[in-house]
Amino acid sequence: MKLRPMLELRGASRRHGDFDSGVQALQATDLTLHAGTLVAITGPSGSGKSTLLNLLGLLDTPSAGSYRVAGHHTDNLDAEALALLRREYFGFVFQRYQLLPHLSALENVELPASYAGVDAQQRRRQALAMLERVGLAHRARHRPAALSGGEQQRVALARALVNGAPVLLADEPTGALDRAAGRALMDLLLELQMAGRTIVVVTHDPAVAAYAERVIEMQDGRIVADRSQRRSAHLAPAGAIRSARPVRRRRVQRTLRERVLELARMALPALAGHPLRTALTMLGVIIGTASVVGIDAIGAGAQEHIRQTVGALAGRQIEVRRGHDWGDPKAASVHTLAQPDFDLLSGLDYLDAVSPLTETAVRLRRGRFDEAATVNSVGTDFLRARGIGLADGRNLMPLDVEGAERVALIDQASRRRLFEIWEEPVGATLLVGKVPFVIVGVTDARTQDQFSSRGLNVVVPYTTGAAVLSGRPWFDTIVARLRPGVGNRLAETAITRQLLISHGSQDFFTHNLDTVAETVARTTQTTSLMLSLIGAIALLVGGIGVMNIMLVSVVERTREIGVRLAVGGHPGDILAQFLSEAILVCTLGGGAGVVLAFGMAPLLSHFVQDWNMSFTLAAVLKALLVAVLTGLAFGWLPAWRASRLPPVQALAAL
Repeated sequence: MKLRPMLELRGASRRHGDFDSGVQALQATDLTLHAGTLVAITGPSGSGKSTLLNLLGLLDTPSAGSYRVAGHHTDNLDAEALALLRREYFGFVFQRYQLLPHLSALENVELPASYAGVDAQQRRRQALAMLERVGLAHRARHRPAALSGGEQQRVALARALVNGAPVLLADEPTGALDRAAGRALMDLLLELQMAGRTIVVVTHDPAVAAYAERVIEMQDGRIVADRSQRRSAHLAPAGAIRSARPVRRRRVQRTLRERVLELARMALPALAGHPLRTALTMLGVIIGTASVVGIDAIGAGAQEHIRQTVGALAGRQIEVRRGHDWGDPKAASVHTLAQPDFDLLSGLDYLDAVSPLTETAVRLRRGRFDEAATVNSVGTDFLRARGIGLADGRNLMPLDVEGAERVALIDQASRRRLFEIWEEPVGATLLVGKVPFVIVGVTDARTQDQFSSRGLNVVVPYTTGAAVLSGRPWFDTIVARLRPGVGNRLAETAITRQLLISHGSQDFFTHNLDTVAETVARTTQTTSLMLSLIGAIALLVGGIGVMNIMLVSVVERTREIGVRLAVGGHPGDILAQFLSEAILVCTLGGGAGVVLAFGMAPLLSHFVQDWNMSFTLAAVLKALLVAVLTGLAFGWLPAWRASRLPPVQALAAL
């Protein structure tokens, strides 16, 4: 019975470059190799040995002719199909070992099994068994740099065997070994051949060729001799791994979670192997994500502050001021906003609280303290109309207004500046200008912003203020608060109509704080949007940095890509790996950026005490999602370029 050839070339040739200036590396070649043989390919440098080996191992494809692997036609197969055949039928032992330096010996051996879809536990057992067969189980956790040349070559052999490939291709496997290590390796190859594997060795060493049953000699891209030979008796195998057989793999259907974890396991060592480059790659993403999250938190905090200080009150507060509008130069000469207007508005049933307001700049003195302040001459409903709370003491009473009593309320800023921390302000005497006042209450800090002045504020009865401070019987402003359920626009129109009837002309204007709140909210949103765009630009720059560094990484790791393709990876695996690295870098950078944004909050609160950054889960998740999408978008081109590298070209860059 005639056996089907394991490998069969018919008229195969390989030309590099174009027809005019290219190099014919391999002439039309016929070659048939049967299973279970050990074949040596010899010849001088440049004779086509490595080109023939690359064609046999599907690392390269013929320019002309045909090639079959175990009866499978390889003509016109795409990269994915070639990768599948390469993974199922071939194991490679390279001259310079070509172990990945950031992986341990065990992880290097596992690599082909991971591409073959073997589950993690099974491939770990499989790899350990192979390391034990080559006598290196005790060195499984060591990285290549910690292994001798002979040990590295044995790890490379274990890697070639882990998937149970029936064909083993070795390119100058003893070229970097001393005589003893080289003999040990050839003994192992001979034992594998005796166990049923097909071994093809490229060598220029006659001692290595002596192990082969068949020697093929090449010159100028042609086979010039093909002879069988009898091995010497002293080359008989020692039986160390005589039981080695192709491993039968149990395929499993991986879930999405298992695939993601597998990609992460492959990406993490590659990133950890270049910590500085990884950190620099992440830097732009960290800054961009921190900017996006931080700016969102600042905007949310500002809006929350507006809602707390103005929002609930703004829709129910209306002010009447002198003049025709803001900045009216004639406003100071308008004296018609007076007691009759206050009495008129106090009688409107849709107003919940009404108070006059006259502001006067004065000096506050108490003991050694002397501070500039604003006196607010008001009625008893001023605190209610403005929404100002009391922290201590009492509010102004009707008797205080009727009797023009010299009593005052101070705000928290005045308390801090005029009193020691242990002193009780209520009941103390304070000089307002040159007039002594008795402090009867202290407003709370939460509603400090409801005062018009940003500095120190004192509240006194408006009758007292007119009599001893300002000397003006008219008011700057009348503050009114609407009852719940009353429309602010309608109320504003009604107030204007009432005062027009009273004054006979419009020498006043109304100011609806709801409009202010809306304007501030729109301004805050616009500012937040602009700042978010700046953060997005920072993230875009970070993404471009990721792409640039990943492109450089592809060039630097061409050797690694070639090795991964040779040991069983297909273009989709390479694409997924490099893409997962970019996504992982951006995800880690996004996480670090979120942490940095949270770290900004205490720093900001040190400079801005009125409000805090407000972080939301939605903003954090949005930033992380954007970081992941950045990795996906900007990692695609480098990953695609890596996946398109032909195996033979990638290995040629070694």
